[in-house]
Amino acid sequence: MNKLVKQLHKAHQFAPYKHKAHDVKRWRKSWIHQQYINSSKPHVLAIAHAMMIDTAMAQKEAWQKKAEAIRFEFFDVWQDMDYTQRNAFLHRYLESTYHDFIGFIFEGEQIVVPFLNPLINILMVKRPAVFDLPQYFKLYKDFKEQCVDPIDVYGDALLTSGFYPFTLVFSQDSIRVFYDRQTHVLIVVDNNRYIETYPLYGTREDIAGYTILAQCIVNQEWDQFKSYGCEHAMFHPKLVRKWGKK
Repeated sequence: MNKLVKQLHKAHQFAPYKHKAHDVKRWRKSWIHQQYINSSKPHVLAIAHAMMIDTAMAQKEAWQKKAEAIRFEFFDVWQDMDYTQRNAFLHRYLESTYHDFIGFIFEGEQIVVPFLNPLINILMVKRPAVFDLPQYFKLYKDFKEQCVDPIDVYGDALLTSGFYPFTLVFSQDSIRVFYDRQTHVLIVVDNNRYIETYPLYGTREDIAGYTILAQCIVNQEWDQFKSYGCEHAMFHPKLVRKWGKK
């Protein structure tokens, strides 16, 4: 971590893992979260990944619970339906569930559980009746073999989806800079892998200022980064006074 970043972290007292200590402890014990949370002090992007998995898991469980409830409630007629009828029936009663889910489009298909491969997502959304078959039904409980690295598979489509509180403010080649609306930081990634975090002060509706700071970061124009941030009160007042004097 360079001197400028250290000063930003110190001035803004930025340590998100402290506010997520209980969750970090839980995540470190979870096999599905451990690919991102392998430290007691995870960076802000790792925390965002873990929260994405929490949301996706909740959606998977909600879908499962609703689908099983439909089968149970209509058990008497269920056995007399063929596959096509069952699928149409499930679609009808799952429509509101799909509507409430966070999702995104990847290669023309809706993804609602990013830690599962695209095929399973397609089946959940378009062919829910297929889970009546024994080889698919067991995936409710035992889905390890169908898990993927969400970032490797879905990349930008996932990072710019509702699973993350991110706004993409600048991109250049493989580098992306996101503004995290929850923690008010700029997060730099390269090939969707974490590089650095730049904490900011306060919030603003217009993202133009974030874009300018992001360009300065990518181009390593640190004097302009400091002067613009100071001029527009995007750093803590103590840091503005310190950098402003220089």
